[in-house]
Amino acid sequence: MSPREQQSNGGEDLQQQVSRDVDVAFIEEVINNVIESNGRSRKTLILILQKIQNRLGYLPKWSLELVSNNLKVPLSSIYGVATFYHQFNMEPPGENIIQICMGTACHIKGNSENYNFLLNLLNINPGENTSKDRLFTVFKVRCLGCCSLAPVIKVNDEIYGEVDFKKLRRIISKYRTKTKGESYGEI
Repeated sequence: MSPREQQSNGGEDLQQQVSRDVDVAFIEEVINNVIESNGRSRKTLILILQKIQNRLGYLPKWSLELVSNNLKVPLSSIYGVATFYHQFNMEPPGENIIQICMGTACHIKGNSENYNFLLNLLNINPGENTSKDRLFTVFKVRCLGCCSLAPVIKVNDEIYGEVDFKKLRRIISKYRTKTKGESYGEI
């Protein structure tokens, strides 16, 4: 079947397949290197999962199957570790990562309300963390270390302090505009 036929049948196109093949080779190399350096243990599994996520941005099911086959560990055990630790993402993240601080100062100053507002603003359903357009992924974090600016959010590598609903609208608008190829501008 040609790549065009695959694509029309809902399969992966050639570029996606080549990219996945490169990722598979990378993951197999990571597994071998980590086992060689650290042996086989739960610590080894976590290190492997971290390296995969650093490369791919998340842990696709096929990568967990590959780890399971290479480590000779049941897929259910791999999945259990990957879903237990909040550092691991099972879905591809959005283009912009929003971390909303839930430390004491930020919580007291209203970031729980800001979080709910943000999910509503981005049309993110309960139990999900990525917008349908894949522009934004929202995560709660314990503390961003900017307590004097509370409440705080971080978008990609930029910190925003004293956020409220009005400021959140402007921040989101800024990143939506940037995604369309225009400059950021001021908040």
